[in-house]
Amino acid sequence: MTYSDDAQSNDGLSYQEKSIIVSLAGSILVYALFSVLVWQRYQVGGFSSVTVSQFFLQQNSGVLVGEATEFDAATVFQFWGRAVLILIAIQIMLTIIGQIVLVIVHTIAKKEEEIPTFEDERDHFIDLKTTRNMFYVVGGGFVLSMILLAIGFTPVLMPVIMLVAMMAAEILGSLSKLYYYRRGF
Repeated sequence: MTYSDDAQSNDGLSYQEKSIIVSLAGSILVYALFSVLVWQRYQVGGFSSVTVSQFFLQQNSGVLVGEATEFDAATVFQFWGRAVLILIAIQIMLTIIGQIVLVIVHTIAKKEEEIPTFEDERDHFIDLKTTRNMFYVVGGGFVLSMILLAIGFTPVLMPVIMLVAMMAAEILGSLSKLYYYRRGF
């Protein structure tokens, strides 16, 4: 029997599982808000005059036509750079706050002074399997973005696909870890 098996609470969840759920909920919340804000920015043309359909679906023939001639790739990539940095900062802050709240609630509920931090081989094995699953998703996103570039889609689509792949990888990673802990792997 491992320490994390002993550390289960009355509701059947170990501290590790609760920590994963807190991180997963925070990630989903941040990604949902981020997606809504970015989508609204696209709809109002907040960083270029390209419409949403032109931005994502326009075949890259070297010169864009009509309204899209004012398209400035540097502005779009600058937008994505800033947006991702802001996303990372908010995600880190929310994760720290969520984990602090979890520690406080766990300490009060269990009347323990220490939080279980022991990791055994099972925990390391779960981390390895979770990391593998995450790499599959990110790798798939990268390959998809390369395929779309090869068949003529605009390069502006690449950071969008990579960001979605990274978001999906983090969510899948948390779900995988939760699954492996529940399975007793």
